[in-house]
Amino acid sequence: MARKKVPPAPRPQSPGMMARILPPLGFILAFSLLAAFCHTISHGATLSPAQRYEAAKDDMDALRQDNKRGMQRAPWEEVAASFHAIHQNATTWANRPAALFKAAECYEELSRRSFAISDARKAAGTFEEVARQHESSRLADDALLRAARIRADRLKDTRGALKLLDTLCRDYPRGDMYAEARRLRQELAPGKDAPQPSVQPARQISDTPPADDARQALQRYENAKKTMELLRADKRRSCWREPWENLQGDFMQVYQSRPNATVSAAALFRAGVSARSLADCSHLAADYRTARTLLLRVPEEFPGSALADDALLQAAQISAEELKDRTEAVRLLARLEKEYPRGDMRPQATAMRQQMAPAAADSRLADASAGKGKAVRVNNVVAGQPGLSVQRVFIDAGHGGRDPGTIHNDVIERNITLDIALRLGRLLEDNGLEVIYSRRKDVAVSLRDRTGKANQAGADLFVSIHVNAHEDRDINGFETYYLDISRDPRAVRVASQENARNDRNLGEVQKILSDGMLTARQYESRRLATDIQKQSLARLKRRGYTVRDNGTRAAPFIVLLGARMPCVLVEVGYCSNPHEARNLLDARYRMILAEGLAEGILSYSDRVRQNRTAQNSLTPPASGAM
Repeated sequence: MARKKVPPAPRPQSPGMMARILPPLGFILAFSLLAAFCHTISHGATLSPAQRYEAAKDDMDALRQDNKRGMQRAPWEEVAASFHAIHQNATTWANRPAALFKAAECYEELSRRSFAISDARKAAGTFEEVARQHESSRLADDALLRAARIRADRLKDTRGALKLLDTLCRDYPRGDMYAEARRLRQELAPGKDAPQPSVQPARQISDTPPADDARQALQRYENAKKTMELLRADKRRSCWREPWENLQGDFMQVYQSRPNATVSAAALFRAGVSARSLADCSHLAADYRTARTLLLRVPEEFPGSALADDALLQAAQISAEELKDRTEAVRLLARLEKEYPRGDMRPQATAMRQQMAPAAADSRLADASAGKGKAVRVNNVVAGQPGLSVQRVFIDAGHGGRDPGTIHNDVIERNITLDIALRLGRLLEDNGLEVIYSRRKDVAVSLRDRTGKANQAGADLFVSIHVNAHEDRDINGFETYYLDISRDPRAVRVASQENARNDRNLGEVQKILSDGMLTARQYESRRLATDIQKQSLARLKRRGYTVRDNGTRAAPFIVLLGARMPCVLVEVGYCSNPHEARNLLDARYRMILAEGLAEGILSYSDRVRQNRTAQNSLTPPASGAM
């Protein structure tokens, strides 16, 4: 029998062979990676300054549209650094000033979100650096004006703003910002003339961009108009700052390209309307002033335009209704009637001026009688009486220092209340009210001292901000309290929770309540609580948040005892509820809360002065902004 042939087993490779193969393979792999890396670096290095500039602009636009990253500091600083690097390295690039200008815009955008004075100061300083380093650039006068606005509106540095405006008026009399600078200077220093242009030849604005083709500019204008219509119809995005700023920029680009007088005037007018729609969302006086300035440029630069009288009427409305400058409003209306007697806005201007004339006369009579020791009356209301005039608001950030308040789901009450209080204060100040705080940092303040400070300051309203909590994690909602004795177990529970660290005994509390509940303060406090509750929830709903309305309630809060003015306590949400806790940790949500509180306070202020509501005052029906 033949034996079956078995194939030989494969011989294992010797270790020496593998040792000889691996080093060349490793070398080849490393060389390939190095070549790829060098190619990437060389490819990036070949990008021109213009390409890097456009890429940074795209990053900036994307950041404006990103609600989450747009509220973070690091992304804005990174984009600003990109623009700074372009400005520093591209020393021969013709558009180099624009890179530094864009860096300043990044800091300005960041300051609007952070509300930090340091960011606003950095933005102003960078704009000023543009004018110093590139005084012959077409952006020099724009940079000076932007820096002046920041110093006037955000830094409260009127002297510094006037100095910048003086430089602009003296050195750039032919620049497109000259007329706007003169108007702003007149607002900051009424009655003082701007300096005359220097004897030397005025600095000519160079690197002017080439004019766009008229057909292309008209197409861009029509596209921007369509965007405006879509934005007004979008109930959510129409309340965001970025879309309106971008739209204003689109119209301004068409205007600056100067295709023809008709399109340029229309684009400038629409830029002003966009700025006004933005102001109707932000409620900031600075935004309303920007809108008025843009609108007033239409009759100045295009007096023969069919939109000149429309612009004057809108500027007058802003002056009267939002900026409370009736004298300027009457002046603008008289100008409209004189310069455009056949314009279609003439009947409205005449009716508005006649309606305002008696009010202006009453105001002059009140001023004249004030010096004789008589009561000053505004709209038949005696100023200075409880609940009838709101000029000074006391904002109390609940808890603080060694008293953290309630703590749930990473929410620490003392931090949240302070953040909302500071945001609310800035909004009220921008709308012309004086604000006093119980605390502006994390310090302890006793409950008795809070109302004591408000009384000593002569505040007209007292608003205390708190965060709620409950053993039941499902309970949620927004609620506003005013001072009174209550039989509602839920209100008593909340009052007991907030009164835990009080320094008054029960007998003292009962005496104060029995003495105080017969005064008008209880009625006015209830009205204030109703306005705050209504406007805050409406604001949150418009911004896409669904929040349970827990209504207004009466409760014996220690912090409200002894206040000599209408006073309320606002529970902005339950941090024990996971969903509401996430909202309270979101800076955007807290900003919307502050806006709602501000609307409620302004609504109360307008209503007691027998004016229209804050909602109507801040949002004209035609604007479609809200």
